[in-house]
Amino acid sequence: MEYLLIEIAFFVIFFAIHKISKVKIFKSSTQMILLYILTFIIGTAWDNYAVYNGHWTYSGKETLGIFIGYLPLEDYLFFLLVPYCILVGYKFFEKYFTKQKRT
Repeated sequence: MEYLLIEIAFFVIFFAIHKISKVKIFKSSTQMILLYILTFIIGTAWDNYAVYNGHWTYSGKETLGIFIGYLPLEDYLFFLLVPYCILVGYKFFEKYFTKQKRT
């Protein structure tokens, strides 16, 4: 449960930044869909492989205890939330803290 609460907190913070600052994070819907599909597929495949090989584990104590493959449900959500948070943060700093706007 702790993992999910941390993800929700990050999402709420970055969603608020996104809405207040009105930064545009994608040039097109295709760009957005492609980014989320690629990060989701690569990220979940990599993590499943790593957990399968014992590189790390997830305890059911900090998660909801719902696993798909070797990963908790929250990890799948992670691969959708993190790209969003990173892009919002990047675009926010680009908009408000760079002297010259890129073209």
